[in-house]
Amino acid sequence: MELVIKKKSKRRWRMTVIFTLMATVLAVAAYTFLILKHDPALVNLGERLWPASLEHPLGTDHLGRDVLTRLLLGAQLTVGCGLLSLFAAVIIGVPFGVIAGFKGGLIDRIFMRIADAFLAFPDTIVAIVLSGLLG
Repeated sequence: MELVIKKKSKRRWRMTVIFTLMATVLAVAAYTFLILKHDPALVNLGERLWPASLEHPLGTDHLGRDVLTRLLLGAQLTVGCGLLSLFAAVIIGVPFGVIAGFKGGLIDRIFMRIADAFLAFPDTIVAIVLSGLLG
């Protein structure tokens, strides 16, 4: 019995750490505009490759841009794109799943074959074809 309790507490500890980390990333991405002090696109060749300091906590890059500012804006863009794609998948997938679940039969088989066709192609090949078509 004691072994089971230890496993559950270890699992809860891991989940707490993961959820705390995710909440921190989401909060930083959401409130990036409060943290930003520098223009992310401003090129300042006088401040090229500066080390970490109070003015630039992560230093500057080869063009003198603040690394922390660019990192936070990248996190904001990444979280936004992830949430947008999740929202689109839910909006598209849930109605099709509900229809296939309630109707069953031929409609279910058609939806399954469409899903199988999407899963048959590796993501990399699809990305290469799309980038070739879209330029």
